[in-house]
Amino acid sequence: MKANFFQGLIALIFIIFFSASMIEAQTVSGRILENDGDPVPGVTLKWLEDQTGTQTDEEGYFQLPYPTRFPARMVINLIGYRTDTLTYSEIKDSLVLTIRRNAEMRPVEIIARQRGTIISSVETQKVELLTQKEFTKAACCNLSESFETNATVDVSYADAVTGIKEVQMLGLAGIYTQITKGNQPMVRGIGRMMGLNYIPGTWVNSVQVAKGTGSVVNGYESIAGQINIEYLDPFTMKDKWLFNVYGNNLGRMEANVVSKIYSGNKWASVLFLHTSTLQQKIDRNKDGFMDLPKYLQLNLANYWKYDSKKGFEAQFGFQYVDDDVQGGQVQFNTKSDKLTNRSYGLGISMRQVELFCKTGYVFKGKTYKSVGLQMMGVWHKQDSYFGIRPYVGEEHNFNANLIYQTKFIKDVHTFKAGASYMYDRFQERVDSNAHFQRTESVPGVFSEITLKKGSQMTVVGGLRLDAHNLYGTFITPRLHFKYNLTEKLTLRIGGGRGYRVVNLYPENLNLLTSSRKIIREKDFRPEVAWNYGLSLTQKTELWMESGTISLDLYRTDFENQIVVDMDNDQMHTHVYNLRGQSYANTLQLQWNQSWFDGFETRLAYKFYDVRTDFEVGRLEKALVARHRIFVNLAYEIGRFSFDVTYNLYGAKRLPRTEMNPEHLRRPAYSPTYSVVNAQVSYKVKDWNFYIGGENIGNFRQTDPILSANDPFSPHFDTSFVWGPIVGSIYYVGIRFRIPDKAVCQD
Repeated sequence: MKANFFQGLIALIFIIFFSASMIEAQTVSGRILENDGDPVPGVTLKWLEDQTGTQTDEEGYFQLPYPTRFPARMVINLIGYRTDTLTYSEIKDSLVLTIRRNAEMRPVEIIARQRGTIISSVETQKVELLTQKEFTKAACCNLSESFETNATVDVSYADAVTGIKEVQMLGLAGIYTQITKGNQPMVRGIGRMMGLNYIPGTWVNSVQVAKGTGSVVNGYESIAGQINIEYLDPFTMKDKWLFNVYGNNLGRMEANVVSKIYSGNKWASVLFLHTSTLQQKIDRNKDGFMDLPKYLQLNLANYWKYDSKKGFEAQFGFQYVDDDVQGGQVQFNTKSDKLTNRSYGLGISMRQVELFCKTGYVFKGKTYKSVGLQMMGVWHKQDSYFGIRPYVGEEHNFNANLIYQTKFIKDVHTFKAGASYMYDRFQERVDSNAHFQRTESVPGVFSEITLKKGSQMTVVGGLRLDAHNLYGTFITPRLHFKYNLTEKLTLRIGGGRGYRVVNLYPENLNLLTSSRKIIREKDFRPEVAWNYGLSLTQKTELWMESGTISLDLYRTDFENQIVVDMDNDQMHTHVYNLRGQSYANTLQLQWNQSWFDGFETRLAYKFYDVRTDFEVGRLEKALVARHRIFVNLAYEIGRFSFDVTYNLYGAKRLPRTEMNPEHLRRPAYSPTYSVVNAQVSYKVKDWNFYIGGENIGNFRQTDPILSANDPFSPHFDTSFVWGPIVGSIYYVGIRFRIPDKAVCQD
């Protein structure tokens, strides 16, 4: 079935490609420029007799249906420019038109409220753009905590002792979501589980979230979705200095400093500083274990950007992270109890250095034609212990991506092609006698075609080939289709294949934190999955206010998956290649609506059907709610901003415990529960004061750890986390900005 789907996918790409060339014979294409040669987006073009029209895209290109008869008059209009009417007796070639600004322009003040989340109407794949406003609707200390006000991404705790939060999409673990920074792969390998903790929300300019497989340009690893992070741009950021201080009732303290250290005509640079700490021992459920570990994190980054103004651009920089975590039993003493059975403790020492460089050249007079090179190197080391079990991991990663882009057939369609190389060297030690080493070397090539029929239809087809030194050739086809059924209703369909190589222990920390013995197959094959989905987006307008209603349907089918089986034997975890089927079905219905000036609502319902064939039979995926209801209310009035988020989580299947002693058994499903978060902000000049609460109803899971009173018994298990552990958290914070006068005066 998969082979037939693959063959049909490739055939469809060629059929659409052929059809597009036929479409061109029925349309007028061209480009609109200013006198200085710069493209002009958003220009309206209309045949006066037929009243059919279109608009230019971000690069000034347009496609317009042929008039029903000649001679025909074309009206060209854009606010701030002279309106022209051109008469044609015939049109044979692509048009290049020049428009001029009005000689006299009165100053106009435009006041608009930025939305926290925007669904792009331009992208072929459905993309949610999370703006800086979204990151101020909650504390958003780091990116793993920045999705509490988002319905697409789920957030959960990885286990009951490390305090690590994991993001999930389409009912699948976060390891199946490709995370990039500036479209360069990151948060992967050994640093996968903790990587989002190292991206402070204050540093982020925007985040793009997309479901399903993404572009082949970014690699073969995306299966459930992509999260792309963009840091603040030193050329465009409006602040010279940005300060943020945060504290909560648990004793957690954070401070951020962002400074534009240099800004010239061609060069600009920004410095990022972050520190965060929690030093109190917190045990609200009185099970003898800290609900959250103590920690101290230091984070530093510096980015430089260069624009020659003649087509050449470059970015480069570094980020350094130093993170120390201490947790476990409240009475644990690091000096006397470490790696002994006197008391259970955990310690995680993380060091990470990241270097990156991006260069690009846009050909003179052809802004659609460019070549770019992306490179990133990461060194990551984790020195840790969990009870009496040590884990030491070290990773050296390098990846490079060379991309060429141009347009063809009357400069309407886009073609991308390039080559990539990924190198990973892993060294891991678990206990004293289990050593693992692996070196991956993966050269690859890819191509992607974007075909357009005006602004109505877009098709993106891509194919990449990667030669993995350990697992052979990866063939990755992907196809995305967008069609505007009406002016306000858009249909999107997409599908493709994804691969990933498992890093078992850092991706499944509960294997290390619990006492279960691990029984694993000797050889793991790469995980391979097909993902396909459909999305309908309807624009709405109520009382002159805009909104969107969207319906998303997705399915993921695994050809192979590394199954972590906790149901076959309650004192062992079996890890093996998939034997049978594993799939995830997802439905999401969402309504985003503005009601009146300053008031917005976001409502969503999600349904998951995620099942895997285990040794005991086909079961639902554990700890995933089949049903979730999400409500977000945001209101701005004067200097005040109010934000409330409500989440209702349905029952979650729990791993089987019927073979345990009676006092260590758990029910088959968790109860349904809800969580409410809220925040109030007050802004005066360049100061922003905020106060808020998480889990205001103080709902807590009282028994997240099995055999908490005997942590070295074979039944000790930290992986039964289905709800909040800590309870209510209240916080206050201050943001202070010093504007960059040079930017503000532009």
